[in-house]
This record gives sequence, C-alpha cells and structure tokens, in this order.
Amino acid sequence: MGINFIMHKIKLQWCIVWSYLFILLNLVSLFWSSMEYDIFYNLIWILQAILIFSLTTINLNSKDDLEYIMKCFIIGNSVLAIRLIMVTPIQLWGTMRIGSIVGYNPNVIGIQLIFGIISSMYFLITNKPRRKIILILINVLFFALILFSGSRKSLLALLIGFLVYFLIRNKENTKKIFIFLFLLPLIFAGIGYLIFKVDIFYNVIGNRLETLIDVLKGEADNIRISMIKEGIRLFINKPIFGNGIDAFTRLSGFETYSHNNYIEILVNYGLIGFIIYYSIYFYIIVKLLYKIKFKNSVFYISIVLILLFLDIGVVSFRDLHILLPLSSAYTYSVLPED
Repeated sequence: MGINFIMHKIKLQWCIVWSYLFILLNLVSLFWSSMEYDIFYNLIWILQAILIFSLTTINLNSKDDLEYIMKCFIIGNSVLAIRLIMVTPIQLWGTMRIGSIVGYNPNVIGIQLIFGIISSMYFLITNKPRRKIILILINVLFFALILFSGSRKSLLALLIGFLVYFLIRNKENTKKIFIFLFLLPLIFAGIGYLIFKVDIFYNVIGNRLETLIDVLKGEADNIRISMIKEGIRLFINKPIFGNGIDAFTRLSGFETYSHNNYIEILVNYGLIGFIIYYSIYFYIIVKLLYKIKFKNSVFYISIVLILLFLDIGVVSFRDLHILLPLSSAYTYSVLPED
C-alpha cells in the first residue's frame, strides 16, 4: 500500500524526473571533480536541497496547500522582521546593512522578504477588506527592510515582478495600462528619492546602486563582472559536462562561488547540466502560459521571472529560499483549474 501511495504521488510528475536527473548528474560528476576540496559537503548540501524540493512538491496537491505555503512565507518573514528590529541597535540603522549583526546574509534577507511581499500581495488581492490594512502594513515593513538590507538584486527583482504582473494581467485594458505608465515614473521617482536622498537608505543601498550603475556604464570595475568573464573561460574549456562539483571555487582563483547561477551551472555541469536544470523553468512557464487567462497564472509567471532574474546574482540550485517558491509555481502549473 505504501509503495502504491508513493507511485500515485509521483506519477507523471516532471519535477521528480528533473530531481533524479540533476541528482544523477551530480553523482556522475564526481568522476571528474577534484577531490582536493571538500566536495562531498557541497554534494550533500545540493542533494538535500533537491530532495526537499521534490518531497515538498509532490505533497502540494491543492490551491489550499499553496495558500498555506504563502502564509508560512508571511509568518516566517514577520518573525524575521521582529527579530531584526529587536536585535539591531537603533544607532546602526542606516549605517550598515541589516542582518550581519545577527550573523545573517543581508542578501538572503532581501530574497526572503521578496516572497513575503509577494505572498501578502496575493492575499491583499483576494482577502476581505478588513484584513487589507494589516497586509498593507506588512508590505510596507517588508519593503523598508529590503531597503535596509541593501540588496540591489532583491529590490530590482521585486520591481520587475510587479511590472510584469501588472502589464500581463491588464494587457487587454488599455486604460489601466495608460494610467499605470503615467504613474510609473512617479513611483520610481518616489523610490529613487528614498534611496538616493534619504541618508539612512542611501548609506545601505543608494551607494550600492550607484556602483552598479557605474559598472553598467563601463565606468567602474566590479568583481562580479570579473567572475562572469572567468566563468565563461572555464565553461569554454569544458562546455559539455563541465568541470565538476564546486569547480568555479576550485579553478577560478576567486576561492568562492560565482554569485551567478547561470555561470555556476555552466562551469560545474556544462551545457548538459544547464539544460537539465533550467528545463523545469521552461516546463513551468509553458504550462502557465496555457493557463494565462487565469489571474493566478500571471501571479506565478511573475514569480518564475523573479527567480530567473535573481539567478543573475545568486547561486540558487542549492538554495531552498529559491527552490520553495519554484516548488509552488510548479505545483500551480500542473493543478487543474476549477
């Protein structure tokens, strides 16, 4: 009976096939990975993340389950927000990126808060009016903490996600799009004023955005750009199966990961690994496009695009902060509509 239950749960689930393929690739890549580094620690970390992703996904069977996950994102981020407020001395706010004082990566905080905001926005749209004030206040708090985290990628990903959602959701409503496009410069101007003119925000994220702008204009060097260039060189050397687990850290000379999931996958696992890993994103997007007339489909398309944007600045294939929202998007894409 237990075996039949498991087979019923995993039947025709691409996420299970995908998980097995990516795990198999990691195990096979041990044959050409260097044993000089602690690759087994990284292998266990990867296997753990992929297995949790697959087990979570096969146990999400309804929209109620998805809403439960979103409530967990909201509650978890609320607890995180309270902790940050309680342990961060007042004099440090606006002088340093929050999170480091509690031994937490500020970029991870920013990414987590994105999905807290997205989840609360979902309920803000669908919930009763009496709860909307609470959800709005939660969103304001989470957004402020993203600014204080100094996470550029989190801020940009969130803005891109909202932009995509609104434009696709209202693609046939010319009036709404016209009003939105009229208000958009005002919205960006307001956010820009907070970031670049208010010292407490400028000190933690404004100056970092200025550095990013200078890099994009070619007026400054950046270690991340150097990492990408080195990653491309390493990929070209072994383009099919890559250089093995944790290869960028071992071979690049930077002695750390690439901070870019696309580069990390290409260097470590080559084109084969890149196709396997991103096949699930392609699968989800195609399934969601078939359901585009349903508003929740647009919601999850926005989530997937946010994840793909974040991959420019994070290594996500072993990160549950990324894989759990991906699990939710996959589940919705395969659920039948009422």
